[in-house]
Amino acid sequence: MREESVNEFINSRYCLLTMAVVAIGMSYFFNLAGIGAPTVSKGLLPVRLAVGTYWIFNVLMVFAVALVMRVLDKNFVFVREYTVIYAAYFVLAAMSGPDYSVGWPVAAVANAVLLLCVLILFGGYQQRERRQFLFLVAFILSLCSMFDYVFILYVPAFVVGFMQMKLFSFKGFVAILLGMAVPYWIVLGIGAFSLADLEFPVLKISKELYFQELRPHDLYRLALVLVVGTVLGVANMFKLISYRLQLRSYNGFFTVIAVYTLLLLLLDIRNFGTYLMTLNVCASYQVAHFFTIYKMQRGYVLFFILIIANIACLIPEIMDFFRL
Repeated sequence: MREESVNEFINSRYCLLTMAVVAIGMSYFFNLAGIGAPTVSKGLLPVRLAVGTYWIFNVLMVFAVALVMRVLDKNFVFVREYTVIYAAYFVLAAMSGPDYSVGWPVAAVANAVLLLCVLILFGGYQQRERRQFLFLVAFILSLCSMFDYVFILYVPAFVVGFMQMKLFSFKGFVAILLGMAVPYWIVLGIGAFSLADLEFPVLKISKELYFQELRPHDLYRLALVLVVGTVLGVANMFKLISYRLQLRSYNGFFTVIAVYTLLLLLLDIRNFGTYLMTLNVCASYQVAHFFTIYKMQRGYVLFFILIIANIACLIPEIMDFFRL
């Protein structure tokens, strides 16, 4: 009975509250200690703000991402049983990274916007004649790409999503092109910048760039999210393929996002922080599927092992801090 209660706890809002308190405490410590290197937006109109006491904005935006994750599941029920374990795991996994506690919350804002686009995408399932869904997603991604080019890189992934949701058609393709063009057309029309300023981001695989951008603890976090997402994803796959088509489409899109994000990470390592958070979103849903599909008597042990593993990734940074 006691073990059943603990398993119920990890799926409940009380676990989410506990993880939130721990995450806020860690974030505040990182901010006071000055640990972490913030992600900086890169675009035509990038947000250039000095590093300061922005930790509360980071916390709020990470919780905003978790909130949209909850709204997605509540509206489309692609996790078959009630749980908020994905939000609890995501909050802890994200905030155990010091980079998300300093500077302006570029990664969290980017992921919040991407999930809002997913919300629109899922809402248009099998409504092929209503092309406003395609236009709106393309418009949002194009508009936000002026502040950070990461958004425009996700357009191909959403095109695949339109196909999965049975929304794509020739007229839908035109709607996507119009959605991408309108924000730039408006901004060019008012003279905010000229055609000469437009430049597609340079994507490349470079060993030198990897060594320059990645630190050892970044690799630990990347390895952890890949192991969690891949192992649990494979374990869940055999059950998820038995779901009805609509739920398979929803869950399949998160698989597309995860694989596509990993590809972007290889090509655009300068935005490692944004892509790592996106991978954590996808892995968190796999955690939720696993704990609702496989009702292990001591499942809570695995959950706490995952939490400890995320916190353990902090050890190199904490040791470096105390050496100074």
